[in-house]
Amino acid sequence: MNERGAELVIFIPLKPLTRAKGRLRRVLPSHEREQLVRQMFRRVLHAVQQAAVPARVFVLAGDGEVARLAEQVGVPPLVESGGWRLDHVTPDGLLPMPPTPALTEDRLNRILNDALTWAEANGWSRALILPADLPFLTPGDVEALWRLSQETPVPHLILAPDQAGKGTNALLLAPPTALVPAFGRDSFTRHLLLARAQGLHVRVLRSSGLAHDVDTADDRSLVREPQHIPTGERRPS
Repeated sequence: MNERGAELVIFIPLKPLTRAKGRLRRVLPSHEREQLVRQMFRRVLHAVQQAAVPARVFVLAGDGEVARLAEQVGVPPLVESGGWRLDHVTPDGLLPMPPTPALTEDRLNRILNDALTWAEANGWSRALILPADLPFLTPGDVEALWRLSQETPVPHLILAPDQAGKGTNALLLAPPTALVPAFGRDSFTRHLLLARAQGLHVRVLRSSGLAHDVDTADDRSLVREPQHIPTGERRPS
């Protein structure tokens, strides 16, 4: 267990606000996209902070503005540095972010792999990656992921798919470096295949709070009308 008593570390990646939700640029001007991103980000942080799990939370900040936003809500940021590395900007005795070898994955996956490597070096036994655009995430969803991890033999991968069953809206690894992340197109299937090829135990959690992200104009309308989101039970598989 990490020396601060948190067995789980949670990473919330957030790209620069000016580049976030580019798919919505045809229906939302830049200032409204930024407002939407801030709104969803705060909702995700609230759900994580209210969850009854022994976790430490960090924001993987795409730039200084995102780092400042994280600090405003009391969450330490990890920021990009040179050579695909991340730096912890609030000193509290953690080991420095180690350099990682060149990878074939895209920029996001390299950053996530850096963070997972750093988490394991600092003593966390489990790591959870959550997107910042899950406006209906609840503390219960985070707790359900934690319970599944506690019930599953190590090494393991806990996954939550998006509503279409194609993307990955939560990825929990034990240990943190059990798998190199493969976010991107059809990431849910890719994560499943990679985990099984590496002999990891795999569990899947399906819930409305984890399934609904925001990438299209239709998704954005749901954020304004949350009563249209089905509550649904959280169903592990």
